[in-house]
Amino acid sequence: MPGDISGKDLDRWIKRHRPDLAAHVIFTTSNARGEDAREMCEWSSCPSVQKPFQIEDFLRALRQISAADPSSPVKR
Repeated sequence: MPGDISGKDLDRWIKRHRPDLAAHVIFTTSNARGEDAREMCEWSSCPSVQKPFQIEDFLRALRQISAADPSSPVKR
């Protein structure tokens, strides 16, 4: 991520300040810092997709986060 914030920092901030959004986050990762990205995905409960990703992979992540939300408009 650009700037001084990491994906882990963002995840912590969301969980602390906007817990209602925590279950609705999908992280996208690049290969630039592969080990950091893997660690983040293991640490966070959020689904992730690696860039460049196929639309099917992103839709799979959307379905994953919508599975816990019966009011979600995303088709399962």
